[in-house]
Amino acid sequence: MRGFDLEQLRTFVAVADSGSLSAAAPRLFLSQSSVSEQLRKLEERAGVPLLLRGRRGVQPTPAGERLLGHARRMLDLDALAMQDIRGETLAGELRLAITDYYRTAEIAGMLRRLRERHPQLRLHVTVMKSAAIDASVDDDAFDIGLTMRVVGARGGIAARPRPSRAGRATARSAEAAAGAAAVVCAGAAAAGAGAGGAA
Repeated sequence: MRGFDLEQLRTFVAVADSGSLSAAAPRLFLSQSSVSEQLRKLEERAGVPLLLRGRRGVQPTPAGERLLGHARRMLDLDALAMQDIRGETLAGELRLAITDYYRTAEIAGMLRRLRERHPQLRLHVTVMKSAAIDASVDDDAFDIGLTMRVVGARGGIAARPRPSRAGRATARSAEAAAGAAAVVCAGAAAAGAGAGGAA
């Protein structure tokens, strides 16, 4: 008996996390019709409905909720196997600043998966207001900051090298980084989340 397709599971997880097919499609670099077709094939393989579709988006059925947990573990294991055979491992200290707008369960799940993928990574997490994270960008208090912004708000993020920090990149506002070599990401159209990271 043929098992589940990882790409279909990836699509399912993205849709469940996004709450709609239209929101998940850009994240997956797929058209909405392709997302719908992937879900159709996955439900056909599972033999039961996995998502309830309504005016406000989609939500997993009881069977979908059970599959969602398995799907996350399967995708994590797939990524871990790829990292292992390629010799890609992360080690050392990673300082995270996370906005208190994120639900505790979401943060805990994200950190747990990060630790499972990179057991040699030491995490130091600080939960604070988005404004405080933005204000602390230049203080070298953290390596990655996750913030929330109102949908449609102007702004973005940029990562640029800082020679005096041995290659460590620093997140800044797009305006503050003007004139420097940088990668700038405009605000997302969905949840309005912003993140800055160190390489």
